[in-house]
Amino acid sequence: MDFNADLPPDKEPLDWNSRMKIAAGAAKGLEYVHDKTNPSVIHRDFKSFNILLDEGYHPKDQNCQALVLQS
Repeated sequence: MDFNADLPPDKEPLDWNSRMKIAAGAAKGLEYVHDKTNPSVIHRDFKSFNILLDEGYHPKDQNCQALVLQS
């Protein structure tokens, strides 16, 4: 499977370290909303295309669908 099929010919794919930085940042965001907020929040629709990246490849979740659990 070619994961870079949609990549324009003049663009380079992300290196492994950048991909891991994005994954770790997204995981930290999920941990925060699930474990550190009160009441807890469960993200209902967490998918890769819901993650926006800023210039420094810091992930931002753009989908705000969440289930709030009462504590």
